[in-house]
Amino acid sequence: MIKAFSVLWLVILIPIALFFSPFSANPLNHISNILTKDFYENIYGPTLYTLQDDLDAIPSENWSQYIKELQPHFGVDLKIIEIADFPLNDADLLSSLKAGEIVYQISDPPALLMRIHQSEQAIYFATDLASNDYGRMQAKGPMYILAREIKKTPKDQREVELEKITQQMPVYATIEPLDSLELSEENVSLLLSGEITSELSEEGGLVLFAQIEGSDILRVMDSQSSTIQIQFMGAIIMGIMLCIAAVIVLWAIPLWRDLKRLVATTNQYGKGDLQARAKTSRMSVVAQLSTSFNNMADSVEKLILGHRELTNAIAHDLRTPLYRLRFAFEMLNGDITKEQREKYNNVVEKSIDDLDHLINQTLILSRYSRRVPNAKQIVPCVLEPILRAEIHHFQLEHADLHIEFNCSSLLQEEEIMVDQRAMVRAMNNLLSNAARFAKSTIVVTFERHPKTWQLTIEDDGIGIPQELWESIFDPFTQVDNEERDTTTGHGLGLAIVKQIAIWHEGDVLISQSSLGGAKFILSWNAKPEEDQQGSRAKVVTNGHS
Repeated sequence: MIKAFSVLWLVILIPIALFFSPFSANPLNHISNILTKDFYENIYGPTLYTLQDDLDAIPSENWSQYIKELQPHFGVDLKIIEIADFPLNDADLLSSLKAGEIVYQISDPPALLMRIHQSEQAIYFATDLASNDYGRMQAKGPMYILAREIKKTPKDQREVELEKITQQMPVYATIEPLDSLELSEENVSLLLSGEITSELSEEGGLVLFAQIEGSDILRVMDSQSSTIQIQFMGAIIMGIMLCIAAVIVLWAIPLWRDLKRLVATTNQYGKGDLQARAKTSRMSVVAQLSTSFNNMADSVEKLILGHRELTNAIAHDLRTPLYRLRFAFEMLNGDITKEQREKYNNVVEKSIDDLDHLINQTLILSRYSRRVPNAKQIVPCVLEPILRAEIHHFQLEHADLHIEFNCSSLLQEEEIMVDQRAMVRAMNNLLSNAARFAKSTIVVTFERHPKTWQLTIEDDGIGIPQELWESIFDPFTQVDNEERDTTTGHGLGLAIVKQIAIWHEGDVLISQSSLGGAKFILSWNAKPEEDQQGSRAKVVTNGHS
C-alpha cells in the first residue's frame, strides 16, 4: 500500500513540477504568453495604429527618420524592420503579420510587431513587465502619443476625445488640473519639463502622468495588470487542480475495478467455490490485498481438504474396532465357554484401547495443527536432561534394542526456547516409529548448529523408500500397511511430528541412515536470545548415553 500511494504522490508531483519547470514544454509558459499577448495588444494596440496612420501620411522613405525622431519619447526600443529579414518564431506569426494583425514575438526582449499597411516593413515595439520602473519607461511612448493626440483636440472636447480613444483600452484615463494631484515635488518638476512620471496607487497599481499643456495633466491608471496576475495565478491553480484530479481519477478507476473484482471473488469464495482466486496485476494498488486473500484461500482450502481426508481416514479407522466390538458383544451374548468369554472380553478391551488411542492421536494432531502456538508454551528450559530421561524410560520398555544418545556436554545445562511437552512427544513418536523397524540399534543425536537446533533419530532397520519421503508425514500414511491394519498404528505419529516442527518454525526431513535404516532429522530455529548462549557452546555430534 505504501508503494501504491508513493506512486500516486509521484504522479501528482510530476505535473506540479512540470508547471514550475524552466523548460519550453511548461504549460505555464503558453498560458502566460496568451495572457500577455492579449494584455499588450489591448493596451498598446491604439499606439501602434496611431503610428501606422502617421506613417501612412508620409512617404515610405521617411518612415525610418520619423521613428528615430519619436524614439527619444519612448522608453523602449521602437524601430522599423524588414519583414523578410526578421526571424519570427513560426510561420503562423508571419502569416498573421502579413494579414495586418498585431503579433506578439516571444524573444529577448519580447515585442509587438505590426505591418505598415501593404508594405514589406513593420513597426517593432519592445515590451516587458520586469518592474514598475520598466513599466513606466515602456508606457512613456504610448503616453506621449496619447497626450499629443489630446493636445490636437480643442480644450472643450478633450474629455470626449480621451474617452473615445481609451474606450477599447484596459485603462482608466482622465484629465486633471495639476493642483488637484497629490504629487511629490520631484514628479511635478518632471511633468513640467515634459517627462512622463508615475506613482503607485493605494491598491498597488501603476498610475501614469503626462503633461498635455499648461496645468492640464493626463492621468492614466492601469486597471488590467493586477487582473492579468489574478488570471495567471488562477490558471496555475486550475491547471494544478485539473492535473491532480486527472491523476486521482486515473489512479482510482483501476482501484475501483480491482476492488470490484476482489469483492466478486470473495462472494464467490463465500458461496463455497474453494477454487476462486483473486486475479490482479502485480502493479495494482490491491495486489498485496489480493495476494493475502489468495494465500488465505489456499490455506483454508488446504485445511478443509485436509480435514475432509482426516475425517474419511478417522471414519475408516473407527470402523475396524467398532466391527470387532459388535462381533465380540454378539458372541458374548451367546452360549460360549469360559475361555471364549475371556477371549472376547480381551477383544473388547483391545478395541476400546484402539478407539481411545485414535481419539487421543487425533486430538493431539488437531492441537498442533494451529499455526501459532500459545506464547506461554514456548518457554526456556534445559532440554538435554529431559530428552535423556525420556530415552532411558523408552529403553526400559524396549529392552531388546540398544538406544544410544549423543549430545555435547556443553549443551547439558543450556536453556532452549521450546515447547518441552511437544518436543518430548515428537521424540517419542520418532522413537516408536524407529522401534517398529529397527533390528537392534537406535541412535539419537541432539546438537546445535549456527542458527538451528537439531534432533536426529536413526535406526538400523529396512529404511523407507525414497518415493515415500514426502508423503510419509501425511496423516494416516503408513509404510507397508495398505490394508489399514489399525493394530500397527493409525499413521498419525509422524504427522504430529511434522506439525510440532512447524509449531517451532522448523521442519522434519527423512534420509537414509548410515546404519542402514531411516534417518529422521527434526530441526527448528534458534531464538535470538539463544544465539548469545550458543556462541559459547561448541557443537559436538558424538557422545554417549
